[in-house]
Amino acid sequence: MRKRTAPRLLTVLFLTAATCLFFSGAVFAAGIEVTSSTYLQTRENSRDEKYAPLFEYLTLGFTDAKGGTLDFYAAGWVRYDLRSIRYDKRERDELTYAYLSYHPFRDKRLVVNAGRHMVFGGVASELFDGLSVRWEVSPRNGLSVYGGVPVETETDTRRSDYLYGGRVYHRFGRTAEVGLSYLKEENDGNSYREETGIDLWAFPARWIELQGQSFYNTLTDGWLDHSYSLRLFPAKNLVVTGIYSYTDFDDAFSATTLSAFSPDFWGRNERMVKAGGTVDYTIRPAVAVSADYRTYNYKTLGDAAYYGAGLTATLFDIRTGLSLHRMDGDAENLKYLETRAYAIKVIDRLKLAFDVINIHYDEAVNGLSNAYYLSGTAGYKLKDYATAWLNLEYGKTPDYRYDIRGLFRLAVAFKK
Repeated sequence: MRKRTAPRLLTVLFLTAATCLFFSGAVFAAGIEVTSSTYLQTRENSRDEKYAPLFEYLTLGFTDAKGGTLDFYAAGWVRYDLRSIRYDKRERDELTYAYLSYHPFRDKRLVVNAGRHMVFGGVASELFDGLSVRWEVSPRNGLSVYGGVPVETETDTRRSDYLYGGRVYHRFGRTAEVGLSYLKEENDGNSYREETGIDLWAFPARWIELQGQSFYNTLTDGWLDHSYSLRLFPAKNLVVTGIYSYTDFDDAFSATTLSAFSPDFWGRNERMVKAGGTVDYTIRPAVAVSADYRTYNYKTLGDAAYYGAGLTATLFDIRTGLSLHRMDGDAENLKYLETRAYAIKVIDRLKLAFDVINIHYDEAVNGLSNAYYLSGTAGYKLKDYATAWLNLEYGKTPDYRYDIRGLFRLAVAFKK
């Protein structure tokens, strides 16, 4: 059973917000941001199972807006199943993050974060309770280190759980950067993950840019991921991008808390190679075209190719887009034609957007030949410091007979 990380989560966050607001005159200078997102979804799958989860997401931010040294951020969500119970309990909650950020220099060349927070860099993309430090030692060299208790292993107990790691990098002027990173994690006192990585970025000339990464799983003794992209700028209005990635599922997901990312879900000894490219050409500031092609090669699941073209244009102050893509794979559900169209219009304080996607399968999948999604969004700037958004979606797919989603988001940000 999953351990609840924050009982009465919204109460905790609102009390935190009230406390910070009360003391903001003494502690924060203060820039204050509050975002509330209410999300309702109702769906029915092909097995006659109906779900209606209601989510509330809340984020808080208190920044020392006058150039001080201390910021505070917090976020969390609560889910309540209005219909069927998807998990073991009708109500679930999660404290996503809550931490203090200390930066003694105006350029933030040194940043210390303490609490529940995310750390990114090299092999690390971790949510944990602990301490992280990022320090730009000089314009050419820097490092980051972190340590604490991982959140991902809360499905059992947190006893004898910890992680630590870091990244060092060197810059070659403004033309390149190379980084080396390391991550070690233990669960119940046993080695759970150990990964090393190298990442690079290079801009050796005005017409070429290269970036990528390679990660190695020390415990399974294998490369879990190679991912690289090459961008070329042969002409002012032309961009050519090439991509290549390699993923070994056994090495990449040898340690996971979600069955969907387990090698048992995808099949043992599975590997994927993705390669392809995109060409973007701007005809004029208001008109651009693109074409792309990608291949997916699996060792056991079969191959697929995804390719097509798109057009974007501004007509009567309306930003529009149209694209047509073909998915041609070995599996039945990977043979289809995808069409998408969207439009965006800004009228003073109001922003409107509409998006429609249709997928036509060569052969019906679960009795459905055409899957689609319709989405409409309206955003209104109430004040200079407040914006409200409403998004409605309706979809029908081979997996879901209907999928209805509604999102209301209110964001408030102001400086004292």
